[in-house]
Amino acid sequence: MIGWQAPRISTPSMRLQGYAVWETLVFLLNALLFVLIGLQLPLILDGLAGQSALSLIGQAAAISVTVTLTRIGWLNSVVFVVRALDRRPQQRERRTSWRTR
Repeated sequence: MIGWQAPRISTPSMRLQGYAVWETLVFLLNALLFVLIGLQLPLILDGLAGQSALSLIGQAAAISVTVTLTRIGWLNSVVFVVRALDRRPQQRERRTSWRTR
């Protein structure tokens, strides 16, 4: 609703300022997230003190492969779920092939 009414509600300069505010807010939230993760890092390293480096590298590789394969599977299977649930004609026109995705 706001997207349709935005030209009447605000001027282009106000929308540009609003965009800049949101960009700054996102940047500050990301910075806060990294600070909080950094505060937890010493505790994490203390918990990993007894593990060998090779074991940790293997676990990290296994997690990375699992996350990557899950993402690929999700991206290619959710399309069929959407197609099964949404049968509107305009949705059929928007469909692309797996190569385009």
